[in-house]
Amino acid sequence: RVEFIGYDFTRISDEYVQIEFFFRALQPLSQDYTIWVHAIPANPSNLFGQATRTGFFALDHALNTSAWQPGGIYRDSYRAVLPPDHYDFTLGLWRWQDGNRLWRSDNPEAHEIEIKQVDLQ
Repeated sequence: RVEFIGYDFTRISDEYVQIEFFFRALQPLSQDYTIWVHAIPANPSNLFGQATRTGFFALDHALNTSAWQPGGIYRDSYRAVLPPDHYDFTLGLWRWQDGNRLWRSDNPEAHEIEIKQVDLQ
């Protein structure tokens, strides 16, 4: 129902990274979804706060997917505090209210997308 079509990561300061994900709506969505994003640094000593316990930085936030129109391309753009490092990212769409996930059409066993070895030094 949604196609992941790309991403862009840009270090904008020693502290902040601009993160952009791009999606294409393939079908109408009657409900809003949350994008969950896990950023896993190559050097675990860069973790801080709750991330020291989970092993990743959680960058989850709500998307207004119920307003997306089929064929439309949508950009999710935000800034995140991430120390300079190489990162593996894992992401997906879900509804925290009921646990429903959007599963991948190219791999019906998977609901996440992996982006490996992103240099954010």
